[in-house]
Amino acid sequence: MLEKWVEPFSVYAWVNGLEYQMPEMKKSWEYLLENHAHDTLACCSIDEVYRQALTRFECSKNMADASLDDVLSYLASEKRYGNQCN
Repeated sequence: MLEKWVEPFSVYAWVNGLEYQMPEMKKSWEYLLENHAHDTLACCSIDEVYRQALTRFECSKNMADASLDDVLSYLASEKRYGNQCN
């Protein structure tokens, strides 16, 4: 989601005037990449490690969803493109 949706649309929105959401995306990537440790991927740790990984995945997705919502709302806003239906 970050690679295919959030990053490309964020760049497009930035080119069209929206402030780039670097801190939010950076934190979302950090949560996601923290789950790539060997013990997390192989499920060879205690259950708490697995639960923490699920929490990080959820946090990353929630932050990505919020960023994407903001960006797409900006790009689709009537304020930006005007109301063409009038």
